Amino acid sequence: MKKIKKYLRFAAIIGLLVTLHIGTAFASDNEIIWDKYLKSYVKNDKVWTIKFNMTLEEADSIEDYVYVQDSKGDRAPVNVQLKNDTVVVSPTKSYEKGETYKLIIEKELKSSNGVPLKQRVIMPFNIEDNEALVKGKLKSELLLAQKEVVIKEYNINKDEIVELVNGIINNTPEIFYYGGFSYNYETSQGIVDSIIFNYTYTSQEIEDMKIELNTKIDWILNNVVNDSMNDYEKELAIHDYIINNAVYDIENLNNNTLKDSAYSMYGILIEGKAVCTGYAKTMQYFLDKFNIENQLIFGNANGESHVWNLVKLNGAYYHLDATFDDPISKEENILRRNYFNISDELIKKSHVWNEEDYIKAISMEQNYFVKNESYAKDEAELISLIKKKIKNNEKDINILVKDMIVDIPSIVRKSGYKGAFSYSFDDAIGVVSVNLK
Repeated sequence: MKKIKKYLRFAAIIGLLVTLHIGTAFASDNEIIWDKYLKSYVKNDKVWTIKFNMTLEEADSIEDYVYVQDSKGDRAPVNVQLKNDTVVVSPTKSYEKGETYKLIIEKELKSSNGVPLKQRVIMPFNIEDNEALVKGKLKSELLLAQKEVVIKEYNINKDEIVELVNGIINNTPEIFYYGGFSYNYETSQGIVDSIIFNYTYTSQEIEDMKIELNTKIDWILNNVVNDSMNDYEKELAIHDYIINNAVYDIENLNNNTLKDSAYSMYGILIEGKAVCTGYAKTMQYFLDKFNIENQLIFGNANGESHVWNLVKLNGAYYHLDATFDDPISKEENILRRNYFNISDELIKKSHVWNEEDYIKAISMEQNYFVKNESYAKDEAELISLIKKKIKNNEKDINILVKDMIVDIPSIVRKSGYKGAFSYSFDDAIGVVSVNLK
């Protein structure tokens, strides 16, 4: 295909005084800024051809006078060629997608008769990011439950489209009705013409379900959390709400009769039952609402495929697994915080994931037990904590212990308690649980 070059024309009134006819100019005594490309986008291999109205002076290093600068102020790798009245600027490495650059011509540049420019010339330009643009379009259309979306103009190859769509779905939990897609593409180059989305419900059902879901979300935002809470408190409030108001749908999982909603926030918030994807996506939705950085982790737990959350608080990352904090039991409303903001070291005792794909979680500062002074590093600390909780009339005692073999009955007796009690030990994470009668 023939490459089309856009030209910047410079006209000299006296010497090399610039009167550029390519958009609005913002001038000062020392420089002039042309904004024609500031609100549009060019390709990442864009070649600029700058044509003057007179021959330029031969320079040992034309790059000293004509160059491209990135948004950090560093010079971008470009090749600058001068021939008579023309300067050609081409990238030696593709410009970064979505980045803003400046084409700069220094006023010291001279014509062949030795007259310099009177002003420095700056022309900002933006590099298009087709992937980001098409993601935005597809997300908008998915949120509207549109069935067919034409994307030919974005030049997206068929080999990229699956990962692109999956990325949107995995990061937009409110699209709970998505049921897959197919696509049409141009056979010679593999460019996708259009995408046809499938949905698990009719258009009217989706609209009705959205209203129901949004009503519930508004209630939670007004009654479960409030503006006085910090990020940790909001995260904990949503975690606890999910566990107290939903159950893991083990029956339908075992019978292979799970509904599509079991993998969504609709299943958790409206139907009150779901599997791990539903738990994780519900947490994801509210964390996004609170502007708390997070992402889904896809891995395995206890030998089964599993999804949970990675959360960033106060500059550090933590694992959050609401599913594992909602144990399957005949008893209702068993609330645990065993997997609330834990480190790689702790969660890898039961979970497996491709660690290279995710940021490391090494802190325990925002862990539930650490925040609530319920973390014991040795037996003496464990006995001391149990004594303190008994003194405070706590009946349900939960303490995280570090790499410790615990004789719980002996520990409880050493703490001075002489009454009846029941106990358990979560050896996968290291949590001692004691219920005083």
